[in-house]
Amino acid sequence: MKSSDVRLKLIESYYASDFSGLVERTALRVYDRQLAEDLVQDAFLRLLTSDAVVLEPALPGLVYRTITNLLYDRWRRRQHALLYRKALTASDVSDADSSAEVSVKQLTAVVEKAVSRLDDDSARIYCMNVFGDMKVSEIADKTGIQYKKVENKLYAARKAVRQYAKLKINL
Repeated sequence: MKSSDVRLKLIESYYASDFSGLVERTALRVYDRQLAEDLVQDAFLRLLTSDAVVLEPALPGLVYRTITNLLYDRWRRRQHALLYRKALTASDVSDADSSAEVSVKQLTAVVEKAVSRLDDDSARIYCMNVFGDMKVSEIADKTGIQYKKVENKLYAARKAVRQYAKLKINL
């Protein structure tokens, strides 16, 4: 039997035996059973599509860590969205529709200005991640820049845009 077949059998058996327990445990953290099921299924999908070596004793920890990472990713995306919502509602204009329109224009202008202040690689990486919804690995593959360098440039770009936005919008 091939090692990939053994790996698939191992993951399949763990999925079959522990899926409901993993969903219950995840549902306690997210308070939504359907979302918990999605997260657990995504974790197993990541395991099945990865090339990582999976050993039976390490599989439960790997699954838990993957689910936790998915939760952290979801939390970060929600925090990013909350930041923009906060910026949208921070306008002093009395009319609600026009205040949202002004805020969106203001926020767009601030983000564009902040991105224009970045170096070319950082701006391109930031735009690919934020506006193109690309992962760091996809950006590294597409640009030919090393993964760790993309990660560092993205971190620095996010920090610079966030600082510029806080300065200009007074968040």
